[in-house]
Amino acid sequence: MFFALPTSAKVPNDPQYQIQAPMYNQINAPTAWDYSVGSRKVIVAVIDTGADTWHPDLTKNIWVNRHEIPDNGLDDDKNGFIDDINGWNFVERNNNARTGVFDKDDDREAVHHGTVVAGLVGAEGNNGHDGTGINWQVQIMPLRAMNSLGSGAMSEVAQAVLYAVDNGAQVISMSFVGEKSDIRLLAALKVAYTRGVVIVAAAGNGQNSGAGDLDTKPIFPICSDQGDKENWILGTTAVDSNDRLSYFANYGSCVDLTAPGENIYSTERYAPAYGYNNDFGGRWQGTSFTAPLVAGAAALIKSIRPDWGAKEIIANLLSTADNIDDVNPTVSGRLGYGRLNLGAAAAAAMASKPVTSADKLLSYFTSGQIKQYNLDKNITKTLARYADNFQIVGLRSGDINDDFNNEILLLIKRDKYFYIRILKGDGSFWFEFPVGDEDLLKVKAASVKNFEVLFNDRPAKVVVEQTSAGTTTRQFKEYNFGGRKIREVEVKDKIALWRLNDLNGNLVLAKLDKKGLSVGEVNWLGESTEDFNLTGVTALDDMQLGNLFGGNNRQLVFVARLAKGLAQQYVMDLNSQSFVKENLGLAKVKWSLQVFDNASGDPANILRYTAGKGTATLFTAKGGAIKTLKLPKLY
Repeated sequence: MFFALPTSAKVPNDPQYQIQAPMYNQINAPTAWDYSVGSRKVIVAVIDTGADTWHPDLTKNIWVNRHEIPDNGLDDDKNGFIDDINGWNFVERNNNARTGVFDKDDDREAVHHGTVVAGLVGAEGNNGHDGTGINWQVQIMPLRAMNSLGSGAMSEVAQAVLYAVDNGAQVISMSFVGEKSDIRLLAALKVAYTRGVVIVAAAGNGQNSGAGDLDTKPIFPICSDQGDKENWILGTTAVDSNDRLSYFANYGSCVDLTAPGENIYSTERYAPAYGYNNDFGGRWQGTSFTAPLVAGAAALIKSIRPDWGAKEIIANLLSTADNIDDVNPTVSGRLGYGRLNLGAAAAAAMASKPVTSADKLLSYFTSGQIKQYNLDKNITKTLARYADNFQIVGLRSGDINDDFNNEILLLIKRDKYFYIRILKGDGSFWFEFPVGDEDLLKVKAASVKNFEVLFNDRPAKVVVEQTSAGTTTRQFKEYNFGGRKIREVEVKDKIALWRLNDLNGNLVLAKLDKKGLSVGEVNWLGESTEDFNLTGVTALDDMQLGNLFGGNNRQLVFVARLAKGLAQQYVMDLNSQSFVKENLGLAKVKWSLQVFDNASGDPANILRYTAGKGTATLFTAKGGAIKTLKLPKLY
């Protein structure tokens, strides 16, 4: 069964995609890409021989532990691993998750193996380089549990599984087999599944040696759920381009899905000094490569339905698979639910998505009430009233738990102390936690001025700005939603406004001086960059950040004041410094901005309004007005 390329389907511009196209057409991936090309909110742990984290098609999609300071020799995030910036090496017990030091005894397939697998999950797509993965954007967490000979200990695999779970992975890909079940690995896998992680395991290549029937000779971890009432491990095996079981591939009741496993092309380990001269190659074969295709599919479905856990994603992939028993009569009923059909799975996931997820909701507080205005339906409703015993300092709104509802986050001051209070989507109280250092807050002049939320992180994080009178020094502190301070950085420059870059967690700072406006980023090591300057700017009304042009980059939208009060709106790309400018005239009012990000990387919409005036315009980044709105009076 060969799928022709759908005429309306989205395809990447990568030069090697055409040789990958038969594989991706067979699983109907181009149709799925019309719904989503992945999300960097989704983390896939690849437990393998390591991956080339410096590979040009992987580097942007490699997981970064934002809560660890690189190379300081400390366990900053207290997860038990020192300097684990991009995963962990459980073989050599260090933070280098790349394939180890090469020598003459290395198995060349093992050296490439983890990088090939990682590329199938998420080689960056549509970047004009090499090929693409199932997910054009994702976070790949490389965990090295196999050495450069392709062997490893199940105890180290178990540790890798628990690391993946504890550090936020939603999918785990495992392309290895062992003859015996391991109690430690079984326990770790059960922990992962109960935490909502999709576990994908390859079936092995024993058929040509007479050991292909997994019901006669089970292997692990794919058969770890054998005999259980619940199907909690996605077992995968290989088929050729005609959906016939590959001559080497195992089969049986442990198998749930099939996927292409012959003539596979993907990223390869690049190390010319050791004779590894290509960063992309092919004609790989084995069930090893079906696991990342299915794991990548699970991650793509997770990007469409972030509220789904393992049960729902597994059910989605199995129910939409294409039965291939007709071309496999000798193993009929022993290839699980059939061959992966990612296009059908994505369509089904999108069709079940709550309609409310598309609503554009503007939340605000006024006259002792928390209110919300629906821009699509022109409806205002009161969500909650707040008490006289605290002061609201700031408000943010967004989905922090992937339930397709916008939670309300308040920065409040009560009895000289500051708290982050979270309200559910309906306005009811959920929980709160303190922020700021108590000893500093007892000083009369010290205060928490503002906060932002990293909605794009999973789990989400809060960053607060703390200042003291008599100094321009500002302390920025990041907290998890348990109230634990993760990290902090000091900035001594005078700042007009600041926001967060949700792609990298850096602070985006806007500074004003006699020369005008300068905008740059500061990371959590205090290292700064200056991205652009605008001369003649005397004041800044507002500044927001979002995905305004589409794709993976972030842009700023801001309203700047020039001489004699002339207002101009800019939409500026942080990387290219290209911009779209709109003249707003000599308006005496102060403009406010709100960015409403859209799903699947589509350009966001911008709301420009004047607080208290009741009028607003919703428009695209390139200036096209969508509609004019009559807003309620805002704070």
